Amino acid sequence: MPRSYQAPSTSPEELGRRIDQQFEDPAFAFLRMELLTVLRNHEDAVRLGASPAFEAIETLLTRYESLLPSRPGDRFALDSWIIQDLLESWSTGPVKLPHTILPLYGNEWMWQRLPWIEQADRSGHRIYAITLKGREQLSSVRLLDYPWLCHELGHGLFTKCPTEVLEEYANAVEQHCKPLLRKTFADSSDVRALTKGHIARLRQCWLPRGDQQSWIHELAVDIVALWSCGPAFLAAMTDATDSLQLDPFVIESAHPPYALRILTLAEGAKALGWEEEATPLVEMSGRWESRKAVLPNYNHFVALTPRELTEEALRWTLRACRTWNIPRCNRETLQTIADRRRKKLPVDSAVELIASAALLFEQDPQAYPAWESTTVRLLCSELNGNTRDSIGPR
Repeated sequence: MPRSYQAPSTSPEELGRRIDQQFEDPAFAFLRMELLTVLRNHEDAVRLGASPAFEAIETLLTRYESLLPSRPGDRFALDSWIIQDLLESWSTGPVKLPHTILPLYGNEWMWQRLPWIEQADRSGHRIYAITLKGREQLSSVRLLDYPWLCHELGHGLFTKCPTEVLEEYANAVEQHCKPLLRKTFADSSDVRALTKGHIARLRQCWLPRGDQQSWIHELAVDIVALWSCGPAFLAAMTDATDSLQLDPFVIESAHPPYALRILTLAEGAKALGWEEEATPLVEMSGRWESRKAVLPNYNHFVALTPRELTEEALRWTLRACRTWNIPRCNRETLQTIADRRRKKLPVDSAVELIASAALLFEQDPQAYPAWESTTVRLLCSELNGNTRDSIGPR
């Protein structure tokens, strides 16, 4: 029986045209090259008798058409520069951020891995994205929120975190749980069952996971953001929690209670020399504590937040920041940034941009909107005047 060939719903020529159109901007040169190479290789394979699978390429292309603008605007260029600048400065140590991180836009900040070509995946290359809160328009930029970009990049670091580092914290969790189990040997079966259930819940919340859906990851990336941009992240966290109507003690397995995040962040601020700047968070925590009697989740919160695990989470993360050579924002950093602003020097790094916004807003809230608008516009003008770099491996 002769072999039959069924033409794809979209021809290879049409797919090539769509790839050229979607990724014609120089920022997307790497993506365009990769997809066109896969398309041509598959055409060759089909001519040699392979089963056509153009639909898979079309599905991937359609996904990217829905995610990315074919002609990136000024905000996309600005955010790409911020991400790339942080990526390069954070990748000088043994753990490096992924090569390709795209800015996307939506309702909430989020780190995510995007779909990509299977053979490129197997070779170790991945495509990631950070969803920034807001629209793609430049008018949607709010620099006071950008410390959350450092939080999301923290998730990027933990996609590359060596297994042995994660095992260090996993061992701490197990060392906490084992004595709890030993104490129940002489208890009734009902008490042992309750204790085993409690230990299972502790492990579910605290053990590191590949998908980062556990408390330790979220606490760790809060500390990474504090390490990298200092009090700017403390202010951003205060803004975020102040605006929420929430029970700060509510328990979810994927995200730690806000009360725990605030307590850990305040301890981190103390360790890093930002105790005074953490005062609003400490005061917020005190207000929550004063309401604990009327909040139904408080006792459950206390049971699942043993001090030794929260203290180890902080020590473990600070040790990782030092070992991985993540640039630290300290008072000398802020003094240098303030001196540059007094000399009217242009912003030349992402950290300077993020920290300057927080500093100026604290010093002069009335002058801040004009400064943000002017600074963003000047940065975009400078970026548009340069040849835009391609997103991808270097």
